[in-house]
Amino acid sequence: MPPDYSRLHPKRSGEVGREDASASGAHYRRLIEAADDAIFQLDRSGNYLYINEAGAGRLGVQKEAMIGRNVRDYFPAEAASLLEPLDSVFSTGQGVSVLRRMKIQQKTVDFSAVLVPLKSREGVVESVVVIARDVSWIRSLTAAAKTNQRRIRELFTNMGEGVGIVDAEERFRFVNPAAHAIFGVPLGQLKSRNLREFVTEEGWQQILRESLQRRQGVRNSYQLDIIRPDGQRRVLQVTVTARHSRSGTYLGAFGVFYDITLQKRIEEALRRTGEELEERVAQRTAQLSRVVEELQREISEREQAVRAQKVSESRFRAVFDTALDSVFIKDRELRYRAVNAAMARLFERPAGELVGKSEYELFGQESGDRTKVEDAAVLSGKILDQEATNVIGGVSRVFHVIKVPMRDSSGAIVGICGIARDITQRKAGEEELRKSRERLRLLTASLESNREEESKRISREIHDELGQNLTAAKYEVADLRKAIPSDHPELESRLDSLNRRLDSVTEDVKRIARNLRPPLLDHFGLEAALECLASDFQQRTGIQCKCELRASSHPIAEATATSVFRMCQEALTNVARHAHASQIELSLHCDHDELVVQIIDDGRGITTEELRKPTLGLLGMEERARRLGGQFQIGPAGVKGTKVDIVIPLKGA
Repeated sequence: MPPDYSRLHPKRSGEVGREDASASGAHYRRLIEAADDAIFQLDRSGNYLYINEAGAGRLGVQKEAMIGRNVRDYFPAEAASLLEPLDSVFSTGQGVSVLRRMKIQQKTVDFSAVLVPLKSREGVVESVVVIARDVSWIRSLTAAAKTNQRRIRELFTNMGEGVGIVDAEERFRFVNPAAHAIFGVPLGQLKSRNLREFVTEEGWQQILRESLQRRQGVRNSYQLDIIRPDGQRRVLQVTVTARHSRSGTYLGAFGVFYDITLQKRIEEALRRTGEELEERVAQRTAQLSRVVEELQREISEREQAVRAQKVSESRFRAVFDTALDSVFIKDRELRYRAVNAAMARLFERPAGELVGKSEYELFGQESGDRTKVEDAAVLSGKILDQEATNVIGGVSRVFHVIKVPMRDSSGAIVGICGIARDITQRKAGEEELRKSRERLRLLTASLESNREEESKRISREIHDELGQNLTAAKYEVADLRKAIPSDHPELESRLDSLNRRLDSVTEDVKRIARNLRPPLLDHFGLEAALECLASDFQQRTGIQCKCELRASSHPIAEATATSVFRMCQEALTNVARHAHASQIELSLHCDHDELVVQIIDDGRGITTEELRKPTLGLLGMEERARRLGGQFQIGPAGVKGTKVDIVIPLKGA
């Protein structure tokens, strides 16, 4: 039951008194139950005799469950400080007011409590009624007030204008650094000094008149002449507002003042200063407007960012769920936190069964050890792009894996996002293509070798058989000419013409034999064959050919010499057909066990389009170099001309 507050009222006699007391008690009970404050009744030991709904609600318990329980049951840490005023009320019989801070339902709450004794008719304190009110808001307001006060003080400190607070006797109680500069006083030495120290008697009387007007509620704005300690005179524009206590007592004034000495001396300067002040106000207003606009823009940008993030997340989820490649997300413990449908199909398991698994659980020890090192690099900020082989369901598969670090809004790496594409079939196709190309290369090499052998045989037969027949024919023509009488000049002329034709055919046969297989290459080596090739080329085309051949000290295999000769032969043929050149430089030398050939012409040069679509001749030269383990390059030679570089390793050649 609520405490009987009728005991606090004067005693009444008779039935009327009892009826009034009963009505009064019922009235108080309704007030107590409806009160927002916590109201409860305690005995001398601190046991709850009664508590209203508001009090039980603050503790989060049923009020019936609290009756008979002790304060220590609910506030074990604060019990001593709570029971101390209770003992005081029981001891003195006088009510007290206390302010206590306690923890209720994990929250720190400030309470203001009034403890009222309930006495028997003999005046003995039987119990105590406690009325407790949550005053935590006062603490918040106090903290906010202190913060505002600190901010205002910082604002005044950093202002360029002089700001000061004076008491009723015109003594400075607060001044900012700008005020010290205006009055010509070192920082910290203006406080507690009276304005009278800085003005003449006339100025002091002016201050007193302005002070009287402020006391009457008038806001002052006036000009004041001051004399600084160094003797300089200054004219200040002063704006002052009165300060009153809550009871209306005049406490002093708050003032802002500017040094307008120069403005007073020069009227034009005064006008400019006024404009400057107006501009400053406008600038500050504009600054405030810009700040507001900036805040509004920032809010709008954040809202747009949130919307964009939601759209991005939606798009990512759509891509994540519909991607044909396996997409996954790992946390920093390297466990899968999300996998898409493609990865689930790869394992032939529901996606939920893969979440929470580690690399070791899905791929085994070897793959787990390798991936652990790779993922550690990604978590350090690197991006991984590589091919990896894993065994899934007993089948070895090759994946192209890309892993990137995932970051939170602060930039910290929180996990790994990865994409894995199954390229097993592609790798198998690439391997088959590589083998096919290798077989084709071997076949081409065999064909080239057979062609060289056939050319060598045909060249030898042309040289031996056709050359011998032509030589025999020349001898027969010579014998025939000797047998012709001297009186047949026409017949002699025809025989001489036939002899010249036989000489021409002989030269053609030799040239064809050399083109098929230069005998110098077999008997005297690559340098002699190239020198002969260049000489023959110069004689045949009229293009000057400069040779620098320095490789005779290194043994060169027959296959290497033949391929290099054929590449040079093809290069010279291309110059004659396309370059429109007047000069060629052909160099051959050995550099660190490599045979280096360079051919440079001064012709029109080779175009980018021609490089993108090489001819069969260029492809053949490149293939010959690759077959020997070397390199072939062709490109522009400076401003004009074309350069061909051939590098062939000599190890094993």
